[in-house]
Amino acid sequence: MHLDDKPGSTRGSWATSRSYDTPRNPVGLALVLIVVTLLCVGTMLILVANRAGPFAPPPAVGHDARSGGGAP
Repeated sequence: MHLDDKPGSTRGSWATSRSYDTPRNPVGLALVLIVVTLLCVGTMLILVANRAGPFAPPPAVGHDARSGGGAP
C-alpha cells in the first residue's frame, strides 16, 4: 500500500459536511503536524503569559527563614 493512496482530507460519515485530515497522505500528515505544533506553542505561550506551570516564579523566602531566626 502506498502512502499516496488516500486523499489529504476525507469527508465525515453520517452525511455531515465536516472533513477530517488523514495522516496517511503526506499533505494530510503535514496538516496534522502543523495543527499539533500550533496547539503546543499556543499552550506554552499561555503558560508563559500567566507565569504558570514550569514558568512559575520560585516561592518567596521570608527574612526570618533566611537568617535562621524565628519570631521573638
